[in-house]
Amino acid sequence: MCSRRAHSMRSSRASIARAGFVLLVVLSLAVTLAAQDDDTGESGCSAQTDYIEIGLDAAFKGDDAAALVAFNCAVTLAPDDAEARRLRAETAFALGNVESALDDYNALLEIDAEDTAALLGRARALVLQGESDAALADYNTLLELDPENVTV
Repeated sequence: MCSRRAHSMRSSRASIARAGFVLLVVLSLAVTLAAQDDDTGESGCSAQTDYIEIGLDAAFKGDDAAALVAFNCAVTLAPDDAEARRLRAETAFALGNVESALDDYNALLEIDAEDTAALLGRARALVLQGESDAALADYNTLLELDPENVTV
């Protein structure tokens, strides 16, 4: 009986330690994003911060919500940065925010109408919105642009 109690206590301590670590990561990101440099605009995003790196780090740790916050700053600071916009679109899509992802995929396609990653992303988003004809058009465009692409 003592061994069950000891095991339960160790398990509880491990859970508390994991929760503490996650809290520390979230607080660290919040402090980084809230830092007020001289060049911080109304958005609260500093041009001196690499939000793509912060977002990728958060995504790698499984914190898509924190990654989205960072990618939002990256896009706010550089709206025509295709990498930032693509990362934000993919993260929004992963979080179930299909409309936001679709907006970013459309913006990417305005920058480059032959962006196959954006076409594929938009097609997936359109399918989820029940717009199968528009999705099919994107898939057909993808096949025309890259007939060897097996992901389509």
